[in-house]
Amino acid sequence: MNLLDCLPSFHRVTPVPRSPSAAHVDLLLLGSGWTSTFVLPLAAEAGLSTAFTTRAGGGGSIKFDFDPKEDDNVEAFRSLPDATTVLIIFPVYEEGGIERLVRGYLESRDETGVDRYYDDEKRAKTRDLDTNFVLLGSTGIYDNGPTFAPHEDLLLSHHKKKKHHKHHDKKPKDPCPDKPSSPWIDESSPYSPLPRAISEEKLLALSKPNNAVRAKPISTAVLLLCGLWGHGRSVRRYLSRLPGDKNVVREMGSVHFVHGRDVGRACVAMAKDFDIAAGKRWILTNQRIYDLWDLSSRFGSSGEEGRNHPPTGPLPGIVAELMDETGVKALPRSAEEMHTLNGSKTLDGRAFWKAFGLTPDSPWVD
Repeated sequence: MNLLDCLPSFHRVTPVPRSPSAAHVDLLLLGSGWTSTFVLPLAAEAGLSTAFTTRAGGGGSIKFDFDPKEDDNVEAFRSLPDATTVLIIFPVYEEGGIERLVRGYLESRDETGVDRYYDDEKRAKTRDLDTNFVLLGSTGIYDNGPTFAPHEDLLLSHHKKKKHHKHHDKKPKDPCPDKPSSPWIDESSPYSPLPRAISEEKLLALSKPNNAVRAKPISTAVLLLCGLWGHGRSVRRYLSRLPGDKNVVREMGSVHFVHGRDVGRACVAMAKDFDIAAGKRWILTNQRIYDLWDLSSRFGSSGEEGRNHPPTGPLPGIVAELMDETGVKALPRSAEEMHTLNGSKTLDGRAFWKAFGLTPDSPWVD
């Protein structure tokens, strides 16, 4: 285990300010799970009041189950507190779903229902409430990559071509075929029109006046995450599940990671300085590029049990053979080498960290 994973979950040991009955919080998490174990304690350290939801409720959470297909379900949002920033953790794939969520939340802020939930607290009207909305997304919109799959199959799914997430669309071969091919992707790069990407675009469109929800602009932003690790999510475990198939390994190229702590730090930074984030889609990485040949050769197939031991299993040998066959003299391969061999794309993750004056706390993967 790495040093950060040896620490107990901050979510369990840190008193985090959250209360279903609070009239107002600085940061409201819609959804929780793994992400909240980083966001909530870091928000508390930053002095932000928080609340979070789960489908079942309990454990300090607010019961909330969003149906993206259901119109005019304002009542589902009544139990939620007013918030300066709403962080949408769960993905929204359905057409019109993101507008329904934002509209439902803002309309539920009207005075109807105040006596039932907040005594005599007066809420701002939908047309006036200044709430920021952040949607967590995936860098998979640029290449239909592994971050579109359930996290437990993060790498496996990327290399089993016949198995796709149920919400996948067929990816265009090249979103912008007339431009010179480059391995590098940043926030301005073209992306595939997948349902998740369309929802992100719809959210960002709410930043303009006379949008789909109201006449007044709504402050919105999207944070695109790459391969998540930490607190039980292990890169070594992912690699151990890869098949020892030479043809599969041959196609493996670049991959990017970000530790959950840095995801939490990014969410808190956006909540504290939303003017910087507003109206934009941001890529979040640890500012490194990783070669799956290099990781497979270095970690082997033993998963966590192989930590502090020489690499075992078929992967190191397969990688060595492929290096000879392709003329790769050393690992890791460069972004350009991987792009030439199999079209791998490489994320330029500098913009977010530069904009907020931060650097990753976990600039490695283990």
